[in-house]
Amino acid sequence: MDPIILGAGASFIAGAAGYVIVRYWVGPIRAYGRAKAGLAAALRQLDEGCGDGEPDLKAKSVRRRMKAVRQQANALLDCYQIELPVWYRLKLRSAGQDPEMAVPPLLSLHQLPTAAQVNERMESARRQLQL
Repeated sequence: MDPIILGAGASFIAGAAGYVIVRYWVGPIRAYGRAKAGLAAALRQLDEGCGDGEPDLKAKSVRRRMKAVRQQANALLDCYQIELPVWYRLKLRSAGQDPEMAVPPLLSLHQLPTAAQVNERMESARRQLQL
């Protein structure tokens, strides 16, 4: 067989394998990392917005930050359930991270009556996501 054809075939296979790895593994894993970092930032902002003492959970700025947490939590859960490869989900679960358990309590922060309950749910999510 001609070495040029053999080299072209090998480079085609290497390029196709690289595309598949980047498209279906690296891309979704990076997207999950960005979504997780976005949720961590939104939780930090909500913590800063609540400040010390008993904050007003009905204040517009706190509501806006809760909405940002809700949006970031939804983005993280979507990325986890839809985009991530199964082997990476298993790796996260074995490492003790479970977004499927951490996100649902964050989606209903706006319904909680006290700041202590909001802080408790945020800390629970941080522990489950290892933030």
